[in-house]
Amino acid sequence: MAGKPVNATPSRGARWAPWRVAGARARWWRWLVARTHLFTTALAVTALALFGGLAVLVQLGLTMAFDLAVAHAIQAVSFPFIAVLMAGVSILGFQPFALLLVLATVLLLWQVRLRLEAALALAGGGGGMIAEGLKLVLLRPRPSAEQVRVAAELVGHSFPSGHVLMYVGFFGFLGYLAYVRLRPSWLRSLALGLCGGLVGLVGVSRVYLGQHWPTDVLASYLLGIAYLILLVRVYLWRARACLTVRAGY
Repeated sequence: MAGKPVNATPSRGARWAPWRVAGARARWWRWLVARTHLFTTALAVTALALFGGLAVLVQLGLTMAFDLAVAHAIQAVSFPFIAVLMAGVSILGFQPFALLLVLATVLLLWQVRLRLEAALALAGGGGGMIAEGLKLVLLRPRPSAEQVRVAAELVGHSFPSGHVLMYVGFFGFLGYLAYVRLRPSWLRSLALGLCGGLVGLVGVSRVYLGQHWPTDVLASYLLGIAYLILLVRVYLWRARACLTVRAGY
């Protein structure tokens, strides 16, 4: 006896299953984006509040004992080539090296048609100007040779560190671009390691060279975190707007 023909038509539930999965993924993605937005907002606000509190403590002279202890501990570290490493990390933040580095990067991004990325990299590189403006308000003296070992005396004021703020804004944003735009590869790993290393070491280098107090660089890291979050927010907002225009919505 011939068997009954098999019905190859999928059931109604099976037909809608892929759409349910896609909908669940979209809801999960919206939830993740919303939570990330909330977390980064809280992080930026907290960083700014801590920066403000630290600025007040510095102005009241309540951080000097801490600054001296940490600065002496950092300068007591000794291993081969540490002085060369610290000077090499810092040199990228001095002029004309900082200006040439930022302009070369901006031109490269512009040439490969990453116009938005070029504009925000320029803004990140200009983060040091924010520090210069704050220095004129807070007027904290730099460390002296009587207090710590000073590699080379600099003019101007100390709080906050322009080097650190520039590195967090510029190299931090380049690291973010490498993470989101490059596929997992040795090149992306190299870019992330280089940017992360420069951001992490610049604060130590400024104290090791005796050109900033530890609270100067700590304050700049706090302010730099908020500034970097702002740059990334602007990038995501503009990128989303461009995609919407191209899609015709």
